[in-house]
Amino acid sequence: MKKLLVVAVAAILLFGMGSVDSARAWNWDLGVRGGIAEGTGDFGDAVQTAFAWNIYLEYDFKPGFSILARYGRHVHGISSDFQRFAGLVAPSPIDGNNLIGDFTINELAADLKFSLPLSPKWRIYAQGGAGYYIWDLDLAFDTDFGSVSVPGADGSDLGLNGGGGLEYVINPEVSVTV
Repeated sequence: MKKLLVVAVAAILLFGMGSVDSARAWNWDLGVRGGIAEGTGDFGDAVQTAFAWNIYLEYDFKPGFSILARYGRHVHGISSDFQRFAGLVAPSPIDGNNLIGDFTINELAADLKFSLPLSPKWRIYAQGGAGYYIWDLDLAFDTDFGSVSVPGADGSDLGLNGGGGLEYVINPEVSVTV
């Protein structure tokens, strides 16, 4: 089985590498992506799934390898577990008080991307890099008598990112990724 896998990967690298990448008319790509951002662990319990978008500039420096510079924004709503996650003391929910707000992350990142054609129209990719992440937290208690603002927080930090997916090439200028 291992030998078959090695032969299949070698065949894809030898015969398939040019099929998708050579279809591109140039080495530069400017695009916009939208997607879903999901927190993990305790943070994932504290925030809701967010719609995320980013704009990027990508340069293919070698078939199957590229570098990306991107700016992105994620806006997460606050879940009912956020109060516990943040250690906030609030009026009792029995009195009709509810913590509301959002957690916004802006990212400036540089990534390396490796893509491997699976067929003339499909390729799989892995991407990762480092970024500068700027976050902002806006909170309020929604009470029976109106909203009461809570001092939020903001900050920034360096971090790492990674991911991957499957890309379908519609034509040399348009593709769809999952």
